[in-house]
Amino acid sequence: MGWNPGRSGRYRVNHESLNLYWRDRGHWPYFIHVDDQLAGFFLIREYPANRQLVDVDQFFLLRKFRRQRVGLEPLHLGVHQHPGQWQIRVLKQ
Repeated sequence: MGWNPGRSGRYRVNHESLNLYWRDRGHWPYFIHVDDQLAGFFLIREYPANRQLVDVDQFFLLRKFRRQRVGLEPLHLGVHQHPGQWQIRVLKQ
């Protein structure tokens, strides 16, 4: 995306939007593990403009796990656990 980390090497995150996943109904956080390693995360929510849609708000895998089909099982489990009409948006970059 071309975003630069701060001086500490970390990216800035809107913590309030992440807090919703542990606090509010209609938000579901999942961590993705490969063996005993944290590989990424998957954030699902009811889409605010249309609560009938299940929205993939964020789906992130560390670079070393990409192109290994690691993300398929979490996606399939999410669809199974949250049946309905899904919306999956993809950044062009």
